Amino acid sequence: ATYPQVKAQYPNEGRRRWKLRAAEEVWKASTAMEIEAKSEEIKKTQGVPALPWLVDKDPFDLDDGSSESRSVNMKGVIVRTDFSNDAAWDQFVAQVREAEKEGFSGLMAGPDEQEGGEEEGEDSESSDEEEEEEGAPQQMDVDPAGQGSSSSASQGDAPSVFHIINPAPTDPLRPLVENASNLRLLRLFNDVQIVPAPPKPRPPQGDLFSGMPKKKQQQPQAETKSSPNNRLVDKFGWKEVYPGRILWVFDAESNAAGSVRVVNSGDDSAYGSSTGDSWRARAAHIWELQVNMDSGALKIDFGGEDRWTGKERLRNYEELLR
Repeated sequence: ATYPQVKAQYPNEGRRRWKLRAAEEVWKASTAMEIEAKSEEIKKTQGVPALPWLVDKDPFDLDDGSSESRSVNMKGVIVRTDFSNDAAWDQFVAQVREAEKEGFSGLMAGPDEQEGGEEEGEDSESSDEEEEEEGAPQQMDVDPAGQGSSSSASQGDAPSVFHIINPAPTDPLRPLVENASNLRLLRLFNDVQIVPAPPKPRPPQGDLFSGMPKKKQQQPQAETKSSPNNRLVDKFGWKEVYPGRILWVFDAESNAAGSVRVVNSGDDSAYGSSTGDSWRARAAHIWELQVNMDSGALKIDFGGEDRWTGKERLRNYEELLR
């Protein structure tokens, strides 16, 4: 079924659900040639402004406001998925707001004002790097009321770089985000695309000195390891991705650790990583990460190493089966 056919069949759904249903038709193909043929039809029409899947509305679209009123190209989304500890959430929100205020003040400050704290900043950065190497979670603050697009009085003129999603108990969105996997959240707030998978790395050709082929190393067969023929990794050379907003997920672990999951949308990652992979970040760093990742100045790929959270990858794979 094509997008217009899906839209006509399910008129009460939104753009993202229609695109997901159309994508499912592509993935039903059983050979590389079939997927390529269907994907070629998609690629031929990408970027055409009149296409319905570029202009149709979705119930979970978020308004960033005018470009003059924001300091990023696209605001990130902080979404609360655990509702068991309001005090922990409120504390997290306060930390994020404070980080936003300090970060924006730093942007507005001139070079002379920043030089004074350069030496201290280097020490702090070194300390942070050591903590990250040990796997310590990172944190972020959020608006207790869940209104992430507006600035609080304590921020002054500092524009928020986040939408904060904290649905009330009666909000229809709440059961959709509660304990949600990364993949489910990507499907709620970003749009699916099917794109060529990254090229596979070349295997080692042998020992430079002996001329003998290197012994093939046994790879671990963990359940969470990304695998070929999975549409979130590589299926016949194609991959399902969700470009758009950076997602920051407050979950059960956040209550104690004060950290959030940072979700990989899959559209700019090394071969073998899986769409929906995540790692954890502390609240104090989230504003800076959002600004630099949004601008393209920072890319998190762990140097091609598989250092993503395995249990979250497994949850994404389970989501595909639903």
